[in-house]
Amino acid sequence: MRILIALVLTAFGLNSAHADTLAEIAQFAQSICGDIPEGSMTRTNIQGKVEANAGAIAKILSGGVDVDASRSSEIYRGIPFEKLPPNIPTVSMCKSELVKLLISQRSAAPAPVVAQYTVCSGEYERACQQHDAYLYCYSDVQAWANQRCASARVVRLNSYGGNKCGYSMDRVFCTDPR
Repeated sequence: MRILIALVLTAFGLNSAHADTLAEIAQFAQSICGDIPEGSMTRTNIQGKVEANAGAIAKILSGGVDVDASRSSEIYRGIPFEKLPPNIPTVSMCKSELVKLLISQRSAAPAPVVAQYTVCSGEYERACQQHDAYLYCYSDVQAWANQRCASARVVRLNSYGGNKCGYSMDRVFCTDPR
């Protein structure tokens, strides 16, 4: 399996970020092909096992970003399983064919759009540090982000006292802004 990864890396001349993705793809292929008994590997069996793990493959193909169920389903539907041979005689051939298929899909998949917002929460907006959005005291920053993004991660940058409720500065990493 390591030889397969090395060959793919050499063939595509990829950097370490792509190498991590390739290692994940190779590990995923092993988990799929290793569970199907040799001699009974068909395109349909492989497709069914990949579909059962659609969330995992969607995360790999989207560059490690968590994706929601509809995006996961969309990514799965875009995998061209018809390019796999109808019958695959060995586990190693199964892994090789699946890796090639997923790598072609990874390079074809558009990168998700990621935006960043700095959000200030507190009583008076004028008392906030530099920000992109303002929320009043005790507002839920995650709920605010969920309304604007397909998926979002909130990171607390700073908090400081003042006025009725104090102030907090949060950074929102927004995937696929709406």
